[in-house]
Amino acid sequence: MGRKSRKAHRGKKMTLVKRSEKKAKMGDPKTNGNHGDGPSQTKKQKIESKKMNTEDNAHVFTVEMFPKSIKDKRSKDKERVHLSDMEYKMSKEGRGAEKKLSESVRRGVSLERSEKRKKRRIDNEDGSQLMSSSNDEKGDTFIETSLEKHSRTDIHVHSVNVDSMPWKQDETKRGEINLSGLKFFSTGISTECLAVMQDPSEMHFHGKVSMQVVSGSISVLGHCISAGSKEFSLYSPYCTSAMSVKTTKTFTNDGFSDSKLRKTLEDILVHADSNTLSNVLKKMTSHTVVILFKKLVCPATNYVTSFDFYNELFTRPISEVDYNKEFDVASSIGLHVVTDPGKPLFYLQSELKDITRTLLKSTVTRPVVLVCGGKNVGKSTYCRYLINSFLNKENSIDYLECDVGQTEFTPSSIISLTEVKEPLLGPPFTHLREPTIMSFFGDLSPKDDPERYIHTVRYVYNQCKKSQRPVVVNTMGWNKAMGLSLLLDVIRVIKPTHIIQFDTNVTSKNLPLLNDEYLNDNEGWCIPMTAEDDAAELLVAKVTADYGYSAKFKASNFRDMALLSYLSQLQPDVNQHKRLHHLTPYMVPWNSVGVHTTHYHVPPSQIMYALNASVVALCTADKSQMVHKNDTNVPSFFEFTPISRCVGLGVIRGIDPKRKLFYMLTPVSSVELGHVTTFLKGDMTLPNDVLLQESYDTDVPYVISKFSYSVTGSGAVKIRRNLLRKTSQVKK
Repeated sequence: MGRKSRKAHRGKKMTLVKRSEKKAKMGDPKTNGNHGDGPSQTKKQKIESKKMNTEDNAHVFTVEMFPKSIKDKRSKDKERVHLSDMEYKMSKEGRGAEKKLSESVRRGVSLERSEKRKKRRIDNEDGSQLMSSSNDEKGDTFIETSLEKHSRTDIHVHSVNVDSMPWKQDETKRGEINLSGLKFFSTGISTECLAVMQDPSEMHFHGKVSMQVVSGSISVLGHCISAGSKEFSLYSPYCTSAMSVKTTKTFTNDGFSDSKLRKTLEDILVHADSNTLSNVLKKMTSHTVVILFKKLVCPATNYVTSFDFYNELFTRPISEVDYNKEFDVASSIGLHVVTDPGKPLFYLQSELKDITRTLLKSTVTRPVVLVCGGKNVGKSTYCRYLINSFLNKENSIDYLECDVGQTEFTPSSIISLTEVKEPLLGPPFTHLREPTIMSFFGDLSPKDDPERYIHTVRYVYNQCKKSQRPVVVNTMGWNKAMGLSLLLDVIRVIKPTHIIQFDTNVTSKNLPLLNDEYLNDNEGWCIPMTAEDDAAELLVAKVTADYGYSAKFKASNFRDMALLSYLSQLQPDVNQHKRLHHLTPYMVPWNSVGVHTTHYHVPPSQIMYALNASVVALCTADKSQMVHKNDTNVPSFFEFTPISRCVGLGVIRGIDPKRKLFYMLTPVSSVELGHVTTFLKGDMTLPNDVLLQESYDTDVPYVISKFSYSVTGSGAVKIRRNLLRKTSQVKK
């Protein structure tokens, strides 16, 4: 180090020391080291102290939360060397204080709410009545009474009081797994096994299987399945909570005579050992459930798991699973029973069960249920449960997807309306289906173009107004500022009969109470308040914000899985997957379509670079909105993103500038392609796994390791259309 460098270094060091001394005199809690009043530190101590100051800033704040006796003890001991934060943590008293602090933080919310419940008083007509948190029976009775009151037909506007929903877990305590009533038998076929469950019992599992109920009745994610029903596919990947199969008390085996049941079991166990049938019959009672599980071959999930990052979605190494020799037969076909109570298990809290029963008993001719709440509180999971519950008594229902970031039946960035006829027994990427109508929004959030978002929701929802099917509406988890205003706009567009609002123990995830008073006093982003707005029944559910998702998988991974599941339709062979550049594409002339980017402003001279090797929406926009160029051999353009019907997605595999052709891959039928007039490019890209799935001797196409935004065409201008709030109103 030169003289000048050493001088500069000493000056910088002196400055830091002076700042620390100044903070120490002011009583700054962040100052915790030696500032001259104790023995000098060695060089090694200084280096360690410097590292600790940069990596444990959170602990500096929690020092003030230590017990007073510990703080006094540290401050009065003036003669000893000052300990750094990390050294204090490693000391005996520091470890004890840290343990007490972590326990208090972990239990802080529940303790505070527990104290509030003990002091809570409920005003009745006869006076006030104390609600004790120890009296669970009274609490449950109060819930039922409140919900029954709000389900009466002579009341049109209701709001379930937040205080009327006690904060508690499901009746089935988490952490207890009783599998004594579960027994598996081999059928003699390597891809099948027979399960016998004694009611009441419940099984949680990971994996994917096909299931058929032979005797009795079960409930899976809110849908009741009885003997004689068709086969259903169950998907429980390790990136979600373990799925539950639970026996129900609503069945009887009277209609399934012993002789007929015996004949069915004989047919199933024809290849099994001679003693298997007698062992099964010994366990049969009037409340025994028999289920036939089969190994499931699913093209969509097979394609998703063919990529390295997702190859353990449904399987795990033996060292990482809950091994139990009794369940070897089930594990051999892909059904992995969870025996560890510490694993995340699917459960539905009692408040949501009560709300579901209220909705199913509603006398409204056509219920329109809107579900709202913060991020990661379980809205999508509950929507599946609610759909499955409706399908117990309805042939089909409509599902309106308003969350463009996490969609249920399509890849992301799409607002859709889907008629659902089958129960949803897995996460979104396992049950993609063609919607009744969908429109491509093109972004994961409406923050840059909120007005077009509301226009698109209105455009899609108008297609089902004549239907008499119940409607379930899923909304975004964006619950602050513009997000809250857009939610109010969606409510005014949909005009729901019921609003289910999730309220959690995390304040930042909660919405203000969306009762009539709030809706009537607050405007949305672009739709004004009107006196004609129909009042909706508000049901508030207290839920926890932890649903046991794997930390390995983020929201972007679930979006990639949905897109990969959609692209699996391109594969001609279930067992042998081809790379995208090995598939035969369609040739689309430039002058037959219009092109546009929805989320960025790209000049026409650069738009081909943006479209190449990208995912596009195939839409049927009105040609009158296009801006035609003088050259008839080039595509037309749009000044603004058109709101139109989308028939599907495609991948532009290549562009031929000489022949002026797009080479496109898409699973959309040739009949639907005849209606396509527009390619819309949004904020949707091919997953990296698709581009990197095959090794090349040379550089991988469309992939670069060194990148610079100084290169022409490497970036685009983002246009925001959210600056003029409420100045332009959506036409009714």
